[in-house]
Amino acid sequence: MTSGAAGEYRLPDMPVCVYKVSVSAQGFKTTVRNVTVTLAQETKSDFRLEVGSRTETIMVEAVSPLVDFSSA
Repeated sequence: MTSGAAGEYRLPDMPVCVYKVSVSAQGFKTTVRNVTVTLAQETKSDFRLEVGSRTETIMVEAVSPLVDFSSA
């Protein structure tokens, strides 16, 4: 969905759920956030875009530390 010039949009009658919202614009990094829609309330979620490339990818990897369970 594309927002208006002010960056606002309305989606009436959305089912209650947690939605993954992705925001992008030319010359800015894509931002992704979970947004919770609740019953009978207006949900607002403001995004701040950082200058950068939309094609930039960041990978995070973690390794569990080795644990020695020997009796010594």
